[in-house]
Amino acid sequence: MRDNAVTGAVIASLTPAFARAGASVEVSPVSFLTLFGTWEGFDYFGTSNFFQSFPSAASDTGPTEMERLGRLSEDNAQAPYSTRGQQVTAGATAAVQWKQAFVRDQVRWMWSLARMRSGDRVFLDPNVDLVLPNGGWSVFNDLEAGWTDGRWTVALTWNVQTSLFRSSDYLPGQRATPAEGWRQRLGPTVNYAWAQPAGSRFVPSVFAQVQWWLSHPYRTGQEMQQALPWVLLAFTANGDLL
Repeated sequence: MRDNAVTGAVIASLTPAFARAGASVEVSPVSFLTLFGTWEGFDYFGTSNFFQSFPSAASDTGPTEMERLGRLSEDNAQAPYSTRGQQVTAGATAAVQWKQAFVRDQVRWMWSLARMRSGDRVFLDPNVDLVLPNGGWSVFNDLEAGWTDGRWTVALTWNVQTSLFRSSDYLPGQRATPAEGWRQRLGPTVNYAWAQPAGSRFVPSVFAQVQWWLSHPYRTGQEMQQALPWVLLAFTANGDLL
């Protein structure tokens, strides 16, 4: 029962391209299950061509098209632009461990709403590399199996994501295209946590994840080579202020 709790937090992030702020809540009724929910408001500043919306879920949102749109002048009706919006996420994480082996799975349902230019129905969220239905839902699942000794953690991670488009997310008479299918990545994850420094309340760690796309409308040979990986590197320091 040690880790069973209800936890609330204020969350915020700031980059040169956007800002996000909101609140989250977690409920851990048993040691192997955590339920969570978040609400975040976001503000895209219009820099780095980060926010772009489209008239249909079947629109071309590939790297070549995004590069073309990014070269347009600010007064062009198709150019990336600044805007605001909000996202609500609800999900659950289940994890089991036997000795040093573990399996963990997390599912997330995300509802998104943004102020978009007239005539557009969907927008590309660069944070998850997915086209999202405005006022609609998307689903994500992250499954990993691995080994840990408390300091080293090595795992194989499989990520799956898709948007649940409605008929109203298309132009009249349009049909779904492969761009609306499931997107999948698979690859290794490694995390190393140092021993807690003397006198410090924080434990630093480094994280690396390299994955290759198994299915994607543009990144499995259509516009980008499938051999080109998705890479995430991070440094964290976790602990207590009091």
